[in-house]
Amino acid sequence: MFKLNRIQTFFIGIVIIFLFYIVNRGNKIIGAEQINGELLYYVSLDATAEKQLEIYPVIGFEYDKKAYTFYGREGAGYEKNKIIPLLIKNKNTKEPIICTLETFWLYPLFYCLLPLAVWAAFSLSYIDKKEELLVNLKYPFLKKEIKISPSNTRFIS
Repeated sequence: MFKLNRIQTFFIGIVIIFLFYIVNRGNKIIGAEQINGELLYYVSLDATAEKQLEIYPVIGFEYDKKAYTFYGREGAGYEKNKIIPLLIKNKNTKEPIICTLETFWLYPLFYCLLPLAVWAAFSLSYIDKKEELLVNLKYPFLKKEIKISPSNTRFIS
C-alpha cells in the first residue's frame, strides 16, 4: 500500500498516457521497412451539399521492383515531386504509413488530448488538497484519506 497526493496522481496518469502513445508509435516502427515515396499529384473528389471539395494527395512508391500508389491524408500539404518517407509493415504494400513529423508524430498526439483532459478532471477534482489516495493491491483498490499534518492537529483537554 502506498499514498499519493493529487499532484503525484496527476503526473502518474500523464506518464501512463504518454507511455501508451510511445508504445503505439514504436509498434508501427519496429519491424517496418523504411522506403521513399513521391507525391505524384492531387485528386479532388466531388463536392456534395453536405461536404466541401476534398483534395487527397496521390503518393507513389516502388517496392520489390513494383510500382504502387495510394491516397494520403486529406489536406496534406506536400510539394510535387518531393520525397516522402514511408514505412511498410509486414510487407503490406496496401497500407503504407507516411512517416513525417506531422503525420506520424504530431497528428496522433491530438488523440492524447481527450484522455489527458479526462484524467486531469478526475485527478484534480476527485482528490482534494487535504486528501491522499491510498493505493492497495487488495479490495478496495483505491481509497481516499484526509492528510493529517501537525499544523491542523488539535488537542482537546
